[in-house]
Amino acid sequence: MKNCDLSTIITALGGRQALQDLLGVGPSAVSNYLARDELPQRAVGPVCEALRARGFSVDPTCLEIIGQSVP
Repeated sequence: MKNCDLSTIITALGGRQALQDLLGVGPSAVSNYLARDELPQRAVGPVCEALRARGFSVDPTCLEIIGQSVP
C-alpha cells in the first residue's frame, strides 16, 4: 500500500519487531517495506486492527493515522 507514512506506522505499532511479529515476517521483509515505502496489501487488515487496538484511528484506504484515543 503506497502513500502511507511507514515509519510513523512502525513506531505506533511499537517498532520493527512488533511489525515482524504481527505479520510473521523477518527483519529483511521490514527493511524491504521501508526501502519501497509501502506495505503489502495483505498487511493492511492486520496493521489497521493492531493500530486500533493501540487506540489509534486509522484511515484504511491509505493507512493514515488520523487520531489517537486518550484514556
